[in-house]
Amino acid sequence: LPQALSWLREAARQGVRAGLTELGLVLLKGKGVPVDQKVALSLLRRAANQGDAVAQYYLGFCYHSGCGVETSLSRAEVWLVLASAQGNTDAQKLLGTSDFCKDG
Repeated sequence: LPQALSWLREAARQGVRAGLTELGLVLLKGKGVPVDQKVALSLLRRAANQGDAVAQYYLGFCYHSGCGVETSLSRAEVWLVLASAQGNTDAQKLLGTSDFCKDG
């Protein structure tokens, strides 16, 4: 794990989208490292802005659930719609919840 974490940190430092996303998820979930939501969300935001659907989903999820950020359904929806448009099924499912259903 230490070597893999070192590679992820280097990839993230270089701005590699997959590295940003994976390191962000490791820090968000505390996989073998202490949870660091602030850094995790920063990394995920950078990857999401580069078009990473997984990062977009997790940002949307965090805004939806208040994980490391203040709950904001409008911000959640922005990220979830972007992820959903790329075929992210988790984002599509979350968008289908009553929180986001609007009267037609």
